[in-house]
Amino acid sequence: MINLYRILEVDNFALMEVVTRSFRRLVMLHHPDREGGNQELMKQINSAYDVLKRYKNEYDRRLQEFLRPPQPAFGFTIILNSGGFDYYSCGATTSTWTGATTC
Repeated sequence: MINLYRILEVDNFALMEVVTRSFRRLVMLHHPDREGGNQELMKQINSAYDVLKRYKNEYDRRLQEFLRPPQPAFGFTIILNSGGFDYYSCGATTSTWTGATTC
């Protein structure tokens, strides 16, 4: 997933006012009509701002889901230390329907 906030050089989930200020600063810096301007970078900046301007709430929700660490499968939790995998711990649960205990 492309991080639009990174293209606009702001923190993730920044307020729209901060995004707009950064967009205007970047437009002045990278505009193709200015010396040292970059047309390709300008296209990316415009696209990123346009998406955030229209769909910021939806984009923030999806970015948050993307950045969230994956949930362990089958109730197992992998414990990491500096040496790699240390051990597996089982979060045993009992089913209220069958009464069976599973890990």
